[in-house]
Amino acid sequence: MLTDISKNIFNDNRREYGNGLHKFEPNDINKALMVDIDKISKTDEKQILTLFCEYRKSELSGNPNASLLEAINGIFVELFSN
Repeated sequence: MLTDISKNIFNDNRREYGNGLHKFEPNDINKALMVDIDKISKTDEKQILTLFCEYRKSELSGNPNASLLEAINGIFVELFSN
């Protein structure tokens, strides 16, 4: 989960069991909210993909660049926060 929005979607739809175990039951994900990807413009899509590719390269090199994830998160927050 890369963005705060994805974390929120998953957290809203998981169950918590003893000792803090987080689990998804089969229908939990089926009932989850979804991001409307049609709201993402081609410009934002290109920017997200570019940032993600750069983040992936930094991750594979052993030096993850958290500012790239923050930039991706910022785009999603701007597009999908109420």
